[in-house]
Amino acid sequence: MKSKSTLLSCALIAVSSLFIGCKGGPGLFVPRQEVTPVVTMTSGTTNVATVGTNVTVTITPAASQTNYVTNIVYAVNPTVDRTLSTAKQVTEFIPAPFSGIASGVLGLASIVLAFIARQKSEKAKLLPVLIQGVELANSPQVKDSINKVAIGLGLQKQLDREVQAIT
Repeated sequence: MKSKSTLLSCALIAVSSLFIGCKGGPGLFVPRQEVTPVVTMTSGTTNVATVGTNVTVTITPAASQTNYVTNIVYAVNPTVDRTLSTAKQVTEFIPAPFSGIASGVLGLASIVLAFIARQKSEKAKLLPVLIQGVELANSPQVKDSINKVAIGLGLQKQLDREVQAIT
């Protein structure tokens, strides 16, 4: 009975620390910006013109332009990660039949959190693409519709910040 209460106490401490006292506020995931340089190369050209015995060769060198793409990538909150590591260490002191179960649950929790972080990151990559597409289409009706929905959901300020950051 005592081992069950110890296991329950450890589980309660681990779960509560996931939501309380996380650096940057409570939450399982933290966003971070990932800036990637994208280099665009233009090919050079060579033109040869002959007028009588004169040969004129014009060479235009290749040029490159570097643009930077910023993506928001989500990762498991470092506090959550440390809590899972600490809980893993604590499972070593739990009696035999329950330590394996506790380790398995913590391992499964780590896998699930990593999967969710990856899904959030993939969805976050779509936002710049959508904003740039709307801006390039330059359709006032589409922009008005998006604005109305953002106002209705209370996301107007957030949307404005994202659009300003991307455009």
